[in-house]
Amino acid sequence: VHVDSVEDWMALEFGNQFANPCCYGAYLMTNYVPIRNMIVPEGVDEIKNFTFFGLSQLTNVTIEGVIASIGNQAFRGCSRLKTMSFTSMSSNEVQQLDNYPFGIDLRITKIIFREE
Repeated sequence: VHVDSVEDWMALEFGNQFANPCCYGAYLMTNYVPIRNMIVPEGVDEIKNFTFFGLSQLTNVTIEGVIASIGNQAFRGCSRLKTMSFTSMSSNEVQQLDNYPFGIDLRITKIIFREE
C-alpha cells in the first residue's frame, strides 16, 4: 500500500482489522519503500483503532507530538516492533490506551519517554 505521508494513512478510519489492507500482509510504503521506522509527526493527536494492524515490517515508532489516545489494536500484528519512543511526552502524560492497543502479541522491548 503506497501513501504520500504517514499523516494521510493516520487520517483513515478502519471499522475493524480486516478493513486495513496491512492485515493481509501488505506493506505500508512511502516513496515505494516499506516503512520500518515510523515517525508520527507533531500535530497528530491520536492513533486510531487498527491504524497499523498487521504492519509486520515495522520495527520502531517515534511519536514526536503529544498523543491523547492509542486506539484498539492499533499496533496488533506488528511482530517486529521493538522500540516505541515518545519524544514530547513523559510517562504520566499518556491519557488513554484502548483495549489491547498492542494486541496480545506484544514484542516491544523498549518504551522511551521524554525525560522529566
